[in-house]
Amino acid sequence: MMLCPVPRMTSKQTGDKWVVELLRGLRVRFHDSFMMSQEIFMDLSHALEEKCGFRRTRMTASREILALTIYILSHNESNRKTIGVEPKEIERFSITHTHH
Repeated sequence: MMLCPVPRMTSKQTGDKWVVELLRGLRVRFHDSFMMSQEIFMDLSHALEEKCGFRRTRMTASREILALTIYILSHNESNRKTIGVEPKEIERFSITHTHH
């Protein structure tokens, strides 16, 4: 018997639109993606912005950067293997964060 993997991300949205969709969506789906609640994610995002100077780049929203980072860490994924993120998003993310 062969099992077919179930995709983790079924949304057509990418980047910050994907994050907003998850923030507005089901708590279980958000928790499955980021291993935390929407409230904790937003508290962390605000704390990083206010206390650490974490901010958006010219092309990437700060919550998108945070979401991708948490997703990769919480699922033990490399950024090349992250499911549901467009290659151009990964490339942009990688380039932006190797220069900061």
